[in-house]
Amino acid sequence: MINDRIAKANRAVYVLRQALSSSGSNNIIDINLATSLFDKLVSPVLLYGCCVWGLSNPTNQVYLKNVNEGGNTRLTASKELSKCGKLIDIVSARRVGRINERQPRDILINIRNFDDKLYLLYSNTDSSIKKKLSNFDLKLDDQLYETVHTKFMKVILGASKYTSNTAVFGELGRFPIAIKTLSLGVKYWHTMASGSSPNKLLHEAFKSECRISSMWIQNIKYLLLVNGLGNFWLDPISVSSPLICKTIRKRLEDQFVQKWFERAKSSVSLHTLNKLKCEYVCSAYLNQVKSPNMRRIYSKLRLNYGILNYSKINDSSANVCKLCDSGSIENITHFLCECPILKHERQMFSSKLMFHLPAFKHFSNDDKISLILNLDMSNVKFYHPSGIDEQCIDIIMSYVKSIFNVRNSLQ
Repeated sequence: MINDRIAKANRAVYVLRQALSSSGSNNIIDINLATSLFDKLVSPVLLYGCCVWGLSNPTNQVYLKNVNEGGNTRLTASKELSKCGKLIDIVSARRVGRINERQPRDILINIRNFDDKLYLLYSNTDSSIKKKLSNFDLKLDDQLYETVHTKFMKVILGASKYTSNTAVFGELGRFPIAIKTLSLGVKYWHTMASGSSPNKLLHEAFKSECRISSMWIQNIKYLLLVNGLGNFWLDPISVSSPLICKTIRKRLEDQFVQKWFERAKSSVSLHTLNKLKCEYVCSAYLNQVKSPNMRRIYSKLRLNYGILNYSKINDSSANVCKLCDSGSIENITHFLCECPILKHERQMFSSKLMFHLPAFKHFSNDDKISLILNLDMSNVKFYHPSGIDEQCIDIIMSYVKSIFNVRNSLQ
């Protein structure tokens, strides 16, 4: 059924792209309009019936953190879990990460019974073992049907299909469709559990599901428990369906944003975007850059893919700038602010911009990068309350286009 929904959603995306494109190509002009229409026209096609099929089965796996090397991994895991006071049946256990005898590694444990996993994570009273355990589940943005969403986002940004999905989500301030799927599933469960549905057949089917403790019921219970909403499971009548849907969705979105910023700080591919974004919203430059060609250049620079050598191979001599002989790594700072070959274009740009924005001569390289790639002053130390006008924006975009063309002509 999911494959059928994906196929129909892909056809809907194709029609939408053709309607939004200019000159018969894939040059989608208005980002906000495109994402809004996707939510209204494609999402309903993709998510039809998702309240039943969209609740992906949680894994029976947990992490046992920071376990010293040595001995049989499975026996070590069994010994540690025995401290909880309950016999836990382990299917398999393996260490994860690179071997380093000086540092302990995590053990990924596959538990036979799902209830045992819930006991270890939420009912276990032994603090020593509870501190070592962490949940392992599939990522929200790894769901099969999420590819429809990520492909569309890359198309409207003009980004490569190999661009990091995490980067694209952050650039547009979007959330995985799986979050909406899960919240709708919880709302559907609550409608039946609270007895607010007038459909008697549906109510009988729900009672049957509860009697056999089906996987769908277990998934709902698990979703509420891991998100601190176990009170809704115990007493569904105490809350309305719209409120529980809104609450679970907000909680999942907050968790996604937190994990996004954590990953942005540690990931090389998100290095530039981490510098530019201080809050999880749609990037402001997308409202300023209407030219699809300029949007492609900006998205590649910001998402660190496909233009600069730094984005292609990490920790290698191939990272070095091929335009100049300085031996510097061709990262975003070198390309926009330092490369000697682009000195003439940079001087022309600075003189024009300082006529409208005199404070620009005091900007650090980080401030200059923020101004050039964000096209606003919100993330600049020398903040000007009135921001920058359209003339400044035109000067900045002309500079980015000129150095991009110079680089292409010399490559």
